[in-house]
Amino acid sequence: MVKASFSGRGEALNGFRVCGHSGYADAGEDIVCAAVSAMTMYTANLLTDGFGIPCDLTVDEDSVTIALSLKSPSETGSKIIASFKKELVALAAEYPQNILVKE
Repeated sequence: MVKASFSGRGEALNGFRVCGHSGYADAGEDIVCAAVSAMTMYTANLLTDGFGIPCDLTVDEDSVTIALSLKSPSETGSKIIASFKKELVALAAEYPQNILVKE
């Protein structure tokens, strides 16, 4: 199961951690895992490369974990992270056995 957690309050989110495999299908054929991975990396790249928002980013391929935190408060960064969370919650509603978004 993919587990996602977010730090901050309400819309003022300042980071996230996504880990695990969805278990929806075999590796290379898992559309749920692919969707989560694509959204996660897009969000990280949008924050750092697209908007130049300084972030601490950790990618651990062994434990299949991506963690990101804003280095300082950013309204734009918070909105991007909140949008990412909203999309993960929507995907989790479709695949509740494969994704858990911790509130």
